[in-house]
Amino acid sequence: MQYSLAAASLVGIEVPALSRILAEHSDSELADGRRLIAKIVALGGMPTTTVAELRVLRDPDEAIGWLIECETEAVRALQAAIEPGRERADVEVEELLGEVVANRD
Repeated sequence: MQYSLAAASLVGIEVPALSRILAEHSDSELADGRRLIAKIVALGGMPTTTVAELRVLRDPDEAIGWLIECETEAVRALQAAIEPGRERADVEVEELLGEVVANRD
């Protein structure tokens, strides 16, 4: 959503080219979000409905800086969500391998 806001609200001479790029990235981000939601639901989870802070910034430099902050926070949150799953997956794989070895005996 933040990419769409930035694409539509920037002002300045460089805006047409930058807005097109931001709009394309916004479409890509929404598609990624749909895929992530589908995976969360398929794994029995509940996707959040909490929306992060959105800002309307007209200055391209400020908008890009804010987008970088948002992306950095999103990556951190995604990594934090993945880590416990890795540990759980590792345990499940170990248990499965143990069962496979036990069944060979």
